[in-house]
Amino acid sequence: MSFSKKFLQCLDTIIDIGETSKYDDLKNRIKRAYIQAEKTEFKETRVAVNILEDRVNAHLEIYRKESDLRKILGMLCIDPNLNLDATKTKKLAEDTLKQSVLRARIPASGVSGGRKITQSTTYEDKLEAEFRSHYIMSLSLGVNLFLIPIFELLKEKGLTTETIIEIYKKWDFYNPNREELLKTGFQRILDGDYVSALHVLVPQFEACLREMFFDADVATTVVRPGVIQHEQVMTEFLLRKEIREALGEDFHAYISTVMISQDGWNLRNDIAHGLAMRDVFDISRALVVFHLFIRLFNYGLEKPSEKHTQEEKVD
Repeated sequence: MSFSKKFLQCLDTIIDIGETSKYDDLKNRIKRAYIQAEKTEFKETRVAVNILEDRVNAHLEIYRKESDLRKILGMLCIDPNLNLDATKTKKLAEDTLKQSVLRARIPASGVSGGRKITQSTTYEDKLEAEFRSHYIMSLSLGVNLFLIPIFELLKEKGLTTETIIEIYKKWDFYNPNREELLKTGFQRILDGDYVSALHVLVPQFEACLREMFFDADVATTVVRPGVIQHEQVMTEFLLRKEIREALGEDFHAYISTVMISQDGWNLRNDIAHGLAMRDVFDISRALVVFHLFIRLFNYGLEKPSEKHTQEEKVD
């Protein structure tokens, strides 16, 4: 029997004999141990990466030469340095596990905020964790080398919230009731207030994503006992096959890694539940959310009315 199963049996025994106070004390002790572990064996490690400065500058020069803000924002939507290839990243994760027998076989845990948030025991679990690790590393490089400089360039060229909102208004799934909230969130990014920006924009991204699918006649809710309807939890929603296929592997991996993956940034859950610490609210995460919005506003699904029109033409 594994240690985890034995440990859970011990917890069940404590509850069965009525020692609930000891059970609560044990949970607090575990959390304190994990908090301490985050400062030692689970602490962040840094890896040196060689950067080809000439290539970076040559790429940024393409943006510098463009004067149209809307075109620059459109270029961001297709920039391969920011829109990562999920298939290639998964292949890289697979190769990493093949090259390291220990990494592939030894169980691994993820700890955050004094909680063990992941436990990788199967090969599939380890592959998923390795994928997210490579994805976050590549994303972080793209943000620091390209997205931050490009955003500063956009500000120098006169980027305002009105420019962004105009793109939103042209989106097929524009909702005037969200305009003021989005405008506030984007303005906070321009002002450098990333705490406020992320608190506003992260839940609004989820709302815009849900509205897009709902308007395209894709259910976003689940029915609970008593015929009570709830919005499906975002983690479950993004796991649905039709949602994944509609978004495409690359965009789906981007959203899930940033918003809901325990092995990723998990912004949606950590911010919604007040678990995000101060270092989370930085320019990198704020601009990634900004970039997600720009991609979403240039993304489209076929609406039911459009489908019906096409069917009538066929008839």
